[in-house]
Amino acid sequence: MIQITNLSKTYKPKKGQIVEALKDINLVVNKKGLVFLLGKSGSGKSTLLNIIGGLDGYDQGDVKIFGKSIKDFNEQAFDDYRNTFIGFIFQEYHLIESYSVYKNIALALELQGQKATKEIVLEVLRQVELEAEIERMPYELSGGQKQRVAIARALIKNPKILLADEPTGSLDSETSKQILELLKKLSKDKLVLIVSHDREFAYTYGDRVIELADGRIIKDSNPQNSPALISTEVKTIKKARLPFSDAITLALTSLKIKPARLIFTILLSLFAFVLFGFVDTVASYDTIATIVKSTHENGDTHMPIVKQMYDIRNEYYENACMSKDDILGLKERFPNRKYFPVITGRVDINGTMFKEPLGTNEYYSLSLSGYVEITEEFIDTFGFELIGDFPSNDNEVVIPYYIFEAFESFEYRKGEFKYEIKEPKDLIGLKLTDDEDYIIVGILDTNFDSERFRPLNDINAD
Repeated sequence: MIQITNLSKTYKPKKGQIVEALKDINLVVNKKGLVFLLGKSGSGKSTLLNIIGGLDGYDQGDVKIFGKSIKDFNEQAFDDYRNTFIGFIFQEYHLIESYSVYKNIALALELQGQKATKEIVLEVLRQVELEAEIERMPYELSGGQKQRVAIARALIKNPKILLADEPTGSLDSETSKQILELLKKLSKDKLVLIVSHDREFAYTYGDRVIELADGRIIKDSNPQNSPALISTEVKTIKKARLPFSDAITLALTSLKIKPARLIFTILLSLFAFVLFGFVDTVASYDTIATIVKSTHENGDTHMPIVKQMYDIRNEYYENACMSKDDILGLKERFPNRKYFPVITGRVDINGTMFKEPLGTNEYYSLSLSGYVEITEEFIDTFGFELIGDFPSNDNEVVIPYYIFEAFESFEYRKGEFKYEIKEPKDLIGLKLTDDEDYIIVGILDTNFDSERFRPLNDINAD
C-alpha cells in the first residue's frame, strides 16, 4: 500500500542551522495492521507521518500510495488525496466546539459530497462505543470520549489509512489503553499508523514497530521490503467540498471565540480600505483633466497662460516672461484661439480704501497683478462691457467691475475724507492709488460670477 524510496527531508530556516529531518528512508507498509513509528522528539517520526498524510513535502526520493506517486501533487490533489485515503487522529482532537458530536462527524462525510444521516453516524459511533453521546457537545465529554469522537470522524470517510499523531498523549494510562485497543481492533480492516514515544505501548499493541533516530530507521520489528505487498487496488478520488452553510457557520464560530481579534481585524481592514482609497485617488488624480472639467462646468471663456522656468540650483519653478516666439508657438498649436499679452506689474489699492479689509477679508484681492491693453477687439472677443471711456493717456486706466465692488464695500478714501461709492461712475476721475497718478476712466464688466465665490465672502465677513 505504501512504498517509500530514498526519502529525505531537510528544513532550512532563515536563521539557525539546517535540520535534516529524514535521511534516505526506505520503507514498505502493507495495507492492514497497527504500525508504530517510535522515537524520541526530533527523531523524524512526525515528519514522516506528515509526509505520508500529505501535510508536508519532501526534497528527495518518492512516496507511492496504491502505486501512485504523490511527488507531483498540487494543493487540490493533496486535498482530494487526504479526503479519500487518509483519516487523521490528533492528540488535541481538533473538534469544533460549537458542533455536536453528530455534526462533527457528519461534516467529514459532507466534505466528500455525501449526505450524512443519523443512522450512518450512529453506525460509526457504535464502532467506537460512543453511540449514546451523539447529541452531546464536545465540552461535555471527557478526554477519552473526545478522542473516540475524533476516531469516529476519521472512520466515517472509510479511509484506507488512519494516521494518529500521539493519540494518547493527553490521556491517562487506563484511557490510553482503551484507545489503543480500539485502534488495534480497527487495524484488522485498515492500516493504522501511530506516532508515539511510548515503547511499552508500541510493543504491546503494535503489529510492527519502526524505530527512528536522527532521521533514520534504526530498527524494524517486521520489515516488509517486497514491492509485491503493495496493493494495486483502485480507489475513486473524492473531491473535497465544504458545504457553504458549514463554511459560514465555521467562520462565525471562529469569530465568536476571539471577539478581540474580530474587532481588531475589522478596524485594520477598514483602515486598509480607507488608505487604499486615498492612495488610489491621489495616484489617479489628473490635474489637467480637473481644470478642463471645471472650466467647462463654469462656462469660462478665457484663462491665463503662465510660462515657468525651473531653477535647478534652488529646485523650484519661477514665472518668466513669454517671448513673441512663445506666443507664435501657441497660435500654431491652437489656431482657433485668441491671445492677448499681459504685462507684468503690481498695483496696491488698499491705500485708497477708507476701511481696512486686509487680514479680515480674503474675498477681495487688493493687490492687482498685470496690465492688458484695452481695445475694441479685446472687449468684443470676450463679450465684455465698458462703462466709461477707453484710456487716452498713459496715466489713465480701466479697472474691472470686481474692483468697483471692493470700493463699494469698503468706500473710497482721499486724504482724510471718504467717498461713498454706489455706482461705477462714482469712481471715474478718481485716482486708483494714493502714490501713483493712475486716473480711473472706465470700469470693465467682465461678467465675473461673484455668486460663485459668494460663500467665501460670507465666511470672511462673519
